[in-house]
Amino acid sequence: MTADVARSIVLAKQQQWALAAGLTPNGQGYLESVGLNLRQPMSSQTSAAFERGDGGELRDHGEKPAKMRALHSSSALGVNVFSYWEDGRDLTLLLAALSVPGESGTLEFERKLPTGAGGTPPNVDVVITTSGGTVVGVESKFTEWMTPKRGFAASLAPYIAGESSYWSRAGLPEADRLARAIYAGSEEYRYLDVPQLLKHALGLEREAGSQQWALRYVYLASSGEPSRDHDAEIERFTAAAGDELCFAALDYQAMFKSFASSPSIEAEYLTYLQERYTAE
Repeated sequence: MTADVARSIVLAKQQQWALAAGLTPNGQGYLESVGLNLRQPMSSQTSAAFERGDGGELRDHGEKPAKMRALHSSSALGVNVFSYWEDGRDLTLLLAALSVPGESGTLEFERKLPTGAGGTPPNVDVVITTSGGTVVGVESKFTEWMTPKRGFAASLAPYIAGESSYWSRAGLPEADRLARAIYAGSEEYRYLDVPQLLKHALGLEREAGSQQWALRYVYLASSGEPSRDHDAEIERFTAAAGDELCFAALDYQAMFKSFASSPSIEAEYLTYLQERYTAE
């Protein structure tokens, strides 16, 4: 199965879900409003976070629809999954799914975590700060990873200068080695956006200070050759810098299964996730 076929299957499933729900997406898979694409309305805090973000998620711009109106929006996927855990809800099951110890904490969307390199700081999809002080950055992917890319290396240029880099100065030698290898062209990742993850790690290191931090990558799993290559790149990245960055990856399907094993999860929430994102 090629990358185009894998992506088209996911998009077709989203169209089927929308039609079954009585919605009318256009030919490009966009709904009439952001609200129709969400399981529940966004909290004022979450809405404000996306308004401050840099992705044009909530507002139409001329003929360009708001990104979160798209059935394939990774932001909508993230909100549909993680907004359930806002407002002081016990985070034990969510943190367990992410392999992070803890029971409670705060959850924020689109958190800006400056790297120290200047420019526009990266927006981390979800940041959880546990009651114990651990800062967890979550990068969420829907179909983006299914399209192979080149040119990741160019975005690392502002972070590397001579014998020094922002990762080496932050005390992250393995991340520094990997960033340099990607920039030099001796390491290549086509499905996993490693430069983005390395920048998130810098932001987390600066944000957490003396506290612990962790980086998580959550994605919708697929099948075929792109999926195998993506999984291999995750393994390679984990072996290269995973321990140093407290990195772990999991797919949304596994997360939903872990939720289903608990009687405390509201049935409506779990049914929505399963019918929309995992139904065959």
